[in-house]
Amino acid sequence: MTQSIDQALVIQFSEMCHLLAQQMGSRLKGKVEEMPVVGNEFTYEALGSLRAIEVTTRHADTIGQDIMHTRRGGKMRNFVSTLYLDPFDNLQVLIDPARKYAEQVARSMMIQYDRLCLEAALGTVNTGRYLNVPLTASQDGVHQVVDNGTGLTYEKILEIKNTFYGNEVGVDYDEEMYLCITEKQLIDLMKENEVISRDFSNFGNASMAGPTVIDSGRVKSILGMNIILFGAGDNVADPLLKKTNNVRHCIAFTKSGICVGMNKDLSVKISDRPDKNHTIQIQASMFMDAIRTEGVRVQQVDCLES
Repeated sequence: MTQSIDQALVIQFSEMCHLLAQQMGSRLKGKVEEMPVVGNEFTYEALGSLRAIEVTTRHADTIGQDIMHTRRGGKMRNFVSTLYLDPFDNLQVLIDPARKYAEQVARSMMIQYDRLCLEAALGTVNTGRYLNVPLTASQDGVHQVVDNGTGLTYEKILEIKNTFYGNEVGVDYDEEMYLCITEKQLIDLMKENEVISRDFSNFGNASMAGPTVIDSGRVKSILGMNIILFGAGDNVADPLLKKTNNVRHCIAFTKSGICVGMNKDLSVKISDRPDKNHTIQIQASMFMDAIRTEGVRVQQVDCLES
């Protein structure tokens, strides 16, 4: 006889996955732009800048101006995580021990969201009317902060800020700025006097109250740049921030620099698999893609790891 799955258990498990996804969260969700997408193609439309023309005479002819239209995007991608529950397991696992299953499902999707954003930040983006013109990071104007034989230093963070400002990013209006690093770069920062000293964190007045970086053991922001930490230790099989030889490629970006297209949010399906002796299949999926919206809003920050 075909084994059925209690619909109440299915609903509760699905709700649990969604709740855990919200609680655990992606480290980049909410820090990049998102837009709903209908269909299989993700496009991001943008306009160039416009300069006003001075009128110096009476009844002067009107001068029409063109404004640059740009398009970039790609194909939507489907990501899935699939788990199997043996038919000999108690069905109540979908409510009780299943929290561990739900945690893994939610975590896998949130990590994939982050991975997609970071790959898009330094990857090749498709541009043009028909999205058939590839544009690499360097061609797109992504600035590279070279390692110079050092790890992450205060001077490099100054370079990041000045590069953004030099490209009119965050000058006219405040933009949320982020710097993605690993634990190695965090250690580098904990050795920088400008980062850990109370003289700097309290505006030169060491007597002012308030915790320092040393007190909290965590660097949350520097020069208005919010720090996002990703692990890259020996037990992390595939670190999200890539490394070439001994150089880690950290990423600085503004919120408007990366956009994620979402066809649907986290979807969870639970079904019976008669072909596998009625094993219960749990499958979560997300249909999404990410792009770099403008090269000057993203920077590659190279840091030597000894």
